[in-house]
Amino acid sequence: MFVRRIDVNLKPNTLADFKRTVETEVMPLLKKQEGFLHQMTMVEPNSTKGFGLSLWKTRDAAENYNRTIYPQVTKMLEKFFEGAPKVMHYEMAHSTLNVPLAANA
Repeated sequence: MFVRRIDVNLKPNTLADFKRTVETEVMPLLKKQEGFLHQMTMVEPNSTKGFGLSLWKTRDAAENYNRTIYPQVTKMLEKFFEGAPKVMHYEMAHSTLNVPLAANA
């Protein structure tokens, strides 16, 4: 399994609209992507800091999303961001989520 982490700083007073946009516009796109497994979006209480984790069956699936759909997602969400999002990639070492690891998929 492969994980994409995106760290963001939100503009003040945009959290409600950000969450709504992720749910209504971003999630439908993610769910259509081959290899997509799960998305978690977190925000720090009483702060403008947040991050998202998306889980993918393979590195290739995540990289394909990054090349083809992520620029569109960034465009949808950029009005909520202070500065550019920071994207990091990880191989999953362990998880208790009920999603199959790539080696077992």
